[in-house]
Amino acid sequence: MTLDEYKNQASEQEDWAPGWDAIDQEFEKLYPKQIPVHYGTEMHKRAIFGGDEHLDGYSIYQSPNGYKHLLTYGMTELYLEMESFGGEWSRWGYEMTIKLKEESVESCLWAINMLSNLARYTYI
Repeated sequence: MTLDEYKNQASEQEDWAPGWDAIDQEFEKLYPKQIPVHYGTEMHKRAIFGGDEHLDGYSIYQSPNGYKHLLTYGMTELYLEMESFGGEWSRWGYEMTIKLKEESVESCLWAINMLSNLARYTYI
């Protein structure tokens, strides 16, 4: 995508999150046609707005190998950022994942708390 295409997309779609889309595209390759269970952080609780939550959300995919694959959103540049376009890095440039041998999505919630704490410690 060129800078002009990026700017055009940004002007057409105010809530566009190109980083989030890029992550989802990669996970679509791993888990084709799967809709993950998603947990989002409430906007007012996010650290960028003065709250104490440093991650914007989490998705949990079901692996055909019998485990849950949990993914964070928030350690990379998720939203429109003209200054970051085309650069080698955006923020830290990584998201955290963990694979869990759990039966249900609900039994993965401890891992969401752990990854949230890791993100908080990383930012401090």
